Amino acid sequence: KWGFLDKKGNIKIQFKYDNLHWVTDSFFVAEYNNKWGISDYNENEIICFKYDRIKILGNLKFLELNNRFGIANSQNKIITDYVFDDWGMPKNGYVALSKYKSANYKTAKNGMIDCETGKEIIPFIYDDLGNYCEGLIMAELNGKCGYIDINNNVVLPFIYENGGDF
Repeated sequence: KWGFLDKKGNIKIQFKYDNLHWVTDSFFVAEYNNKWGISDYNENEIICFKYDRIKILGNLKFLELNNRFGIANSQNKIITDYVFDDWGMPKNGYVALSKYKSANYKTAKNGMIDCETGKEIIPFIYDDLGNYCEGLIMAELNGKCGYIDINNNVVLPFIYENGGDF
């Protein structure tokens, strides 16, 4: 079992967890009875212990439940349903996500949400989507790449064989 001691050897986190995965000044991510959750240092649950896995990127928490991911924001508020298959790196307050992915990856559709609110910023219609960088997002639609802005306006047409982030 895992727990933590402070610098004086006092128990900070009880030695009852199957695994401790991520620790900050205000919370920790742990596995307890084969489920993952997030607690504060008084061991009050911030996000209940019901998840198959929790991945933290920046201020976002990706919460896996039944092979799909939902997202909790920087305030540990769950802001999406559990519908996502994959994610990109959060950048500039947005994160590109994938949903509807089949075993052969042919059916995945990509879009983008606001990291704090979960509001859909770019609709889930793209075959691939890059990160929001320097005002543009590489997007692939029907096998061709182009660039859109954060309002989903086409800036460079979908005529390119390949594209990437700036």
